[in-house]
Amino acid sequence: MQARYELRYEDLSALNERLIYAMITGYGEEGAEAEKPGYDMTAYFARSGLMSFLHNGEDDPCLSPCGFGDHPTSVSLFAGIMLALYRRLQTGKGGKVSTTLAHNGVWSNASMVQAALCGATFPNKPRRETQLNPLVNHYRTADDNRVLFCLLDAAKDWQKLCAALGRADWLAHPRYGTSDGRRDHNVELIAALDVEILKRPLAEWKRLFEQHDVLFGIVPHTSEIPDDEQLQANGVFRDVAGASYQTIDSPIQLSGAAKVQPRLAPEAGEHSREILRELDYSDSEIDALAAAGAVYQL
Repeated sequence: MQARYELRYEDLSALNERLIYAMITGYGEEGAEAEKPGYDMTAYFARSGLMSFLHNGEDDPCLSPCGFGDHPTSVSLFAGIMLALYRRLQTGKGGKVSTTLAHNGVWSNASMVQAALCGATFPNKPRRETQLNPLVNHYRTADDNRVLFCLLDAAKDWQKLCAALGRADWLAHPRYGTSDGRRDHNVELIAALDVEILKRPLAEWKRLFEQHDVLFGIVPHTSEIPDDEQLQANGVFRDVAGASYQTIDSPIQLSGAAKVQPRLAPEAGEHSREILRELDYSDSEIDALAAAGAVYQL
């Protein structure tokens, strides 16, 4: 379609060598699938291998509940545009910036794909109850919330966790007291940790884990995210101009530069007249274009 309407970079750059031309495709501009339509779910989430890892044990892979890849892909394009702008400052010439949903998906899945590139083989995924390392796992609290442990420094973290749990007896436990023992008896230890974590609600565990310097994360429901005080304190949510709700701000911060307040997207044709005036069209000319159906305006 770009070729049909002469909208390719090659067509337009001939008219303006300073042009920066940015585009996103599903699968790239080369190869047999260059013209294949690509949705976030198919090109980013499934094709990259991300979907194949998001399941427990022998369960079916999870479907993406929404477009996870659109935001990281747009950030890649934004970074490319900024690089092209910088190069234009140096050389006076623009350029073509492009990225794909599929490439960004593989980039997001880089740890696993890099392992495959190096010839790794992948064992079947365990269930939560059979994770090889019980200290990198999630557990349910008494009030049906979840905490996620990422305790990678076994020499220190096991002592801290035992102190928070009030299970000093586990430090010298014949099966749990060493890293090898916890690995060899992982199913038993996970079951034991399930029992312990179920004894208290999340608020109490947060206090105890913070008191004993246990590295953990909460696993909130999406509906709870807007009430997260830490996220609020760091400007993750911002008021939308002219609206009664907030939106999620971009994750990029630049010291000394205030962000523009988010605003609602314009209605179709809302700014047609303003744009044409900027292009030196008179009101009578704009009226004629509108009457001919060449311009849509509210």
